[in-house]
Amino acid sequence: ILRGESVNTSVSAFGDNVLVSDNGMHYSSNDAGRNWVRHEPIGLAGAHNNISILMDSTKSFYNAGWQGIYRTTDEGKTWHHFNAGLIATLVSDVVIMDKTLYVNVANIGILVSRDYGQSWKSITTRKYELKRMGDCNGILYVSEGNQPIQYLLTDKSQLTHIQDMPEIPMINSLPEWIEMDVIDSSNQPKDPVFINKNPQNKSKKHELVEVDNNTNLKFQFTGLAEVSNLAVSDTAFYVEFNNQLLRWKRGTPDWHDTELKYEDNDGKTYISNFNIAVSEKTLYVGIRDGQLMQSFDEGDTWNNVTENLPFSVKDYHAITFVNESVCIATDKGVIRSNNGIDWNIITDSENKQVEVIKFDVDDNKLYALANNSIYQLKEDKNTWKKITPEIPYSAKCFDVENNNIFVGTFGSGVLRYTLEE
Repeated sequence: ILRGESVNTSVSAFGDNVLVSDNGMHYSSNDAGRNWVRHEPIGLAGAHNNISILMDSTKSFYNAGWQGIYRTTDEGKTWHHFNAGLIATLVSDVVIMDKTLYVNVANIGILVSRDYGQSWKSITTRKYELKRMGDCNGILYVSEGNQPIQYLLTDKSQLTHIQDMPEIPMINSLPEWIEMDVIDSSNQPKDPVFINKNPQNKSKKHELVEVDNNTNLKFQFTGLAEVSNLAVSDTAFYVEFNNQLLRWKRGTPDWHDTELKYEDNDGKTYISNFNIAVSEKTLYVGIRDGQLMQSFDEGDTWNNVTENLPFSVKDYHAITFVNESVCIATDKGVIRSNNGIDWNIITDSENKQVEVIKFDVDDNKLYALANNSIYQLKEDKNTWKKITPEIPYSAKCFDVENNNIFVGTFGSGVLRYTLEE
């Protein structure tokens, strides 16, 4: 008899063969439950051991995970993909370059596919940290967690350190005193305490709090900085870090503060406060407070062009360059300019503004994700044309290459659409 305390249990049977999955552990019987064999947990990145598990013989099991369906024919010692594609995944970024597809999957990391999404391989290790991807001239750049852009993807799909790139001085980017939430053993909040990042610099106003391992107090850092935005040009890298825009140029020893900052006035914490686009030495940065900043010298000096916009803006969804002009998606619609002074509003065929959340440029053509569909800009009419049906799942990101559109979704993996020639 097999007994357990968990209610999170699944059972599959095939004749006298029975397979029980309980909290990641698996037990099989080939004599209708008289005797049981315990198997090792499924050791797959991102596999959900109890989503769905089936048995079709004494040694063959099937398990549904975040990366698809896996099959074992040796009682769980080894596993391999049984079906194609991603299922039940939240895809936050998707990039297609030279027929190679890269996706950033929540709680898994960055995956690569060379067969348009039929099979996938993981290429990152810090799967639980925030990641940003940016591509330039056929190279995909990756930032993880509070790391700078430390890696680039080569044609072998391997992460490699960028030569001579310095680390972001994280500890110097934090305030002198770090506020920590305190919760006692009964989960009741207490007054927050402050910990000095450098004990030698503690002042009379605050005392360094030393955590006693024997206490029941739990200390939790708040507001630790991460790289939350990434843009790349031929000569420079730009990151949003701790509410400021930093730049590193090849051949220089340190990251440079561009002096573009976001002042938090509403008391809320956001993952990202900037929307950044770069083309050669020209930068446009949309800030959460509604300002639009422009630079023609890689961020050494800035022009505030907010007053030139045809309407007031609360949120910048996306910014990109196409055919020597900048296109900006806002909460009021999409605008376009060649100089940052004169702006045109892009509408659909019925002269209605479209709220775009993502852009992509392929072969000098501008595409957009809006209303859970993909649109293309018709240059001759300066209007949007809807080129896909409504996507059946909530779409988060997309990328286009050679008439192939790949859409990343909230919880349903990657979808592919093929445009007519």
